[in-house]
Amino acid sequence: MKNTSLIIPFFDEYKELQLLLDSIPDWSLLPNEIIVVNTSNFDKNLIIKAYENKFNDINIQLKILEHEGAYPGCARNHGIKSASFEYIAFLDAKTLPDKKWLENGVRQLKENDVGVSFGQTQYQATSILEKNIRSSTYGNKPLRTLPGSIIKKDVFNHIGTFVEHVRAGEDGDWFSRVKLHKEAYIENEKLLSYSGLKNIQIITLFKKWYRNYLSSTQLPHLKAHKDIYFYFMGFLLLLLAFNWNNLSYDPNISGWNTKSIFYIPNVTKTIFAILMVIYVLTRAIILPMKKGVRITEIFPLNFVVILSISIILDSIKICAFLFGRFRNILIQLREAKFFS
Repeated sequence: MKNTSLIIPFFDEYKELQLLLDSIPDWSLLPNEIIVVNTSNFDKNLIIKAYENKFNDINIQLKILEHEGAYPGCARNHGIKSASFEYIAFLDAKTLPDKKWLENGVRQLKENDVGVSFGQTQYQATSILEKNIRSSTYGNKPLRTLPGSIIKKDVFNHIGTFVEHVRAGEDGDWFSRVKLHKEAYIENEKLLSYSGLKNIQIITLFKKWYRNYLSSTQLPHLKAHKDIYFYFMGFLLLLLAFNWNNLSYDPNISGWNTKSIFYIPNVTKTIFAILMVIYVLTRAIILPMKKGVRITEIFPLNFVVILSISIILDSIKICAFLFGRFRNILIQLREAKFFS
């Protein structure tokens, strides 16, 4: 059953990496090799000195690959090329898996004759701010993630590996290709916990959100902007409402004919109010509860904070989307030699 390579991209999160590596001997199934892909200038010898002998004692080979400046997709691809075994398991430095996640995932692949076992990650939060950020974004329910996933190596031969030139979204793009190629998959019910929200600064979250959604505009298979299209539809509806009463314009009185069947009093204010109520209910109550947030975690004190964070994140998302699309158009025009 033991026939697994574990790949961990790493960028300066040494304390978190230590927690993860220290947990591995307690797993119910151990990998044959651990491939840490160092994308920073962190001294790899510190990792080797601390863990090489420890893993050799339990028949695990430790490989440290260096690829400074590589984005996550590139780092994972580098690890895949170096992997020697049939099953490729993925974790991130800030994740901690259930002790049985690897055993369970490999068994699922064999018993169900599938090539992909997706991971599921629960985002941890302790402070009030962290919990409000989680409520505004990921929610309390486990999410399908690449960390925690176990994939047969030959699956990459027909689906392809990860997109390398983006900061984020390469995992979602690959998930979409799994469905596009009708590759059978299953989800591992043994969860990971993610500590990436710990002590997070709100400005760091906003920067990350912008970078992630800017990157997603470069991924043809990633459908990350469905909600933005709804916002644009709302804007168009508001624009229509603003001009609606022009249908009742009467040149004889140089104004709107209030007796016209087209005239609607205060139509712009009414539509704006309706849209705002729908947005507030959806973004600050319905979506968080759909993601497992309890109503007592929203009311009475956290509602305004969750709504405020959501408004800012959605605004950032729209800006990233517009800038990314505009940039893509310029690139296409340049490639078509539209600009001399």
